[in-house]
Amino acid sequence: MTGIGPVEEYDPGDDSPPPADAIGTDSPRPADVIGTDSPRLHERWAALPPRRRRTALLLAAVAAAVTALLLLRPTPADPAPSPPPADATLLDYDGPGMENGTFRFTVRVSSGSPVTLRRLDAWIPELGASTTPRLPLTVKAGEPRFLVVWLSIYHCPGLPRDLDQPRLELTLRNQRAQQQHSFVFGDPLSRDLLAFLRANCGPAMPPPAPAPPAGTLRPISHGSNTQLPLSQ
Repeated sequence: MTGIGPVEEYDPGDDSPPPADAIGTDSPRPADVIGTDSPRLHERWAALPPRRRRTALLLAAVAAAVTALLLLRPTPADPAPSPPPADATLLDYDGPGMENGTFRFTVRVSSGSPVTLRRLDAWIPELGASTTPRLPLTVKAGEPRFLVVWLSIYHCPGLPRDLDQPRLELTLRNQRAQQQHSFVFGDPLSRDLLAFLRANCGPAMPPPAPAPPAGTLRPISHGSNTQLPLSQ
């Protein structure tokens, strides 16, 4: 058997907890907090002290300027290809050395990649040639190197009568090619070389060739070259 008894009134001044049915559905309840909105960018910027805002603006301006300079910097052009080694190598005669049979030279490279002197020979089989420093010798553009050539005589009677155009045969190599080049000299190398041969061969030295007619021009220095494969 069920029924509804008298309704008890709730006294707010009473310390005892109110009955469960005393709390109506209309009573205020605390709202559930799901999350809070973080400060937006402009709000965070406005909250910064003026000094920090100035510093941030300055750093941004510097970063923008550096980026602009990097973007506007011109791209370096590709370097010009090196000339063939024979076209870039100069061999100048500096005079006889202190030792018997030595002759001093200066090697220069005018431009392009470094040139390596791989071999040096005399132009006739009766003479042998060696160098100080020993080869191979690498010469960079703008950095001349000094070279001493030592000549040795193998056979005096076989020496040619005409020594007015002595030559040195060099094998040259750089990034572009390898070449065998003949450096041809006139005076004073021919005069110094003839004095060396006469001092060491004496009577076995062939008589000199007749002097050329007056007014005949003699080349001071020239050369010819032969292209060689780089693998040699």
